[in-house]
Amino acid sequence: MFDLKSYCNTTQEILMTAEAGKRLLPLAPIAPLVGEGLNRLRTSSTEELLGSSITSKEFSGCFRSVFLLYFSAIDESHTISQSINSSTGSLLHGIMHRQECDFPNSKYWFRQTGRHDLFLTLRETALSRLEEISSTSAKQLSSEIETKSEWDPFWFVDQCELVKENMSRENEKLLVEIQLIEWQLIFSYCRRKASNP
Repeated sequence: MFDLKSYCNTTQEILMTAEAGKRLLPLAPIAPLVGEGLNRLRTSSTEELLGSSITSKEFSGCFRSVFLLYFSAIDESHTISQSINSSTGSLLHGIMHRQECDFPNSKYWFRQTGRHDLFLTLRETALSRLEEISSTSAKQLSSEIETKSEWDPFWFVDQCELVKENMSRENEKLLVEIQLIEWQLIFSYCRRKASNP
């Protein structure tokens, strides 16, 4: 699904410092993943990260915001996403608040998101991944996801909150995998919308 080679050299090199776009991001990061990758991300222009000129200011901001989320730099991501008045900006804003465990604020921003272009794909991809895992927890999560016709970000917030409250620790690894799928889809979507590679 996630094809690192489809990105420009700068983005590939940055992602290679942290598991090549397959890092299992913590549900509630404590601090940014400090190192060469984040440093280079911070000092690279958005054009360098995209590997081409910007065709959408909105989505170029979203691309940088979601890139920062990969390195758990949620405060920096927040600074960008809160200034983007769009469905995708609100989506990123909601994810950032979910990761800082501000669950009511996260849901507020997901209400602002509305029905996002990626929700159907996210639902289908999450279900496919869970079907590959033969565990009771994976089957339970699948059955809950299947009750909706598209991705339900409010349900996912509730699942993260249960993990935070130690009421659903067995689901944490599965939720982290779903969160990676979410990140990969949004990252790819924002790159496509931000430029003409």
